[in-house]
Amino acid sequence: MSRPQVNELNKFRDQQIRMRDSNIPIRMVDSDRVPAEVLEKIKNAEYGSAPIPLPTEAFAGNPPIVEIAKATYPRENFTFEDKQDNDIARTHAMDSNQGGVKNETARTATELQLVQVNSNVRLDKERARVLRWYVSGVTKFSTLVQRFVTVEQAAQVVGPQRAQTWAQTMPQVPASLAFTAAPDSALRVDAAQRRKFALETYAYLRNDPHVNPSTLLKQSVLPALNLDSTSVAQPTPPQPKPPEAVKGIIQIKGEDLSPIMPQYPGVLLVLKAMGMPTDALPPPMPSPLLVQPNPGMVKPDTGMGAAPSGGTGGMQGTGLKAPIAPGGQGMDNAD
Repeated sequence: MSRPQVNELNKFRDQQIRMRDSNIPIRMVDSDRVPAEVLEKIKNAEYGSAPIPLPTEAFAGNPPIVEIAKATYPRENFTFEDKQDNDIARTHAMDSNQGGVKNETARTATELQLVQVNSNVRLDKERARVLRWYVSGVTKFSTLVQRFVTVEQAAQVVGPQRAQTWAQTMPQVPASLAFTAAPDSALRVDAAQRRKFALETYAYLRNDPHVNPSTLLKQSVLPALNLDSTSVAQPTPPQPKPPEAVKGIIQIKGEDLSPIMPQYPGVLLVLKAMGMPTDALPPPMPSPLLVQPNPGMVKPDTGMGAAPSGGTGGMQGTGLKAPIAPGGQGMDNAD
């Protein structure tokens, strides 16, 4: 698409070279005033040594050596060349920034980023378009390969064993082969970016149960780090680690070790189950919910709230009865 612009640009560059060659300094020499030995030295000079000897009348009072006027390259030609470069850059979406060349015009970072994003979108579209054209041609050509390639010819490409498989499979294929290609597989990626992508991919996928970490290491990480996979990686993948036992955290405070606290019996059982020595700890005290007998002896109540015959009063909700004191006197229960 840019061939016409390139041809015109080459034509202008050729004219520039021819203009420079035609502007090699040429001098006129007064043969009457310049001695012969000086004229001979001028002729033997390395560059621009083509003096033209003329008589004195041709100089008309000028110095004995006069340079012939040079032609000037038109300024509009340089302007046209700049337009040609701009047209080529627009055609290919490749300006000085994409080519890694310093641009004399200052641009903001936002503007450069916007230009680069749009350039990538356009190049991806054109790259995919060319790729579809190329794959369609390969698909058409593959039908000739399927029909006319012999086993011997296939063995030169894929080997004898696969050539036999080729001969058995190709006659059974009813249509042409399908081809796919990655449009960005040939793009040059920075080495640091390639290593970073490989390490991030390995860290993200290695714990997946459906991914073989050994294969991922050999095919992705080690080549990106320029390491030999045959000498660094293990021949067989390591065995998976058994699942770790569930671990819990028990926090015991100082007041939990007090025998009068209600949680002390449970804390004592946990410490014994963990195998910690508990001999120095005091035994748990009775629960305060249990009714303790009142040492004061009183006569049993015989009024309306008296206990039925053969029983005594007790703490409500506990189901306990106060013991009968000697002499028929019972233990009064606390309200």
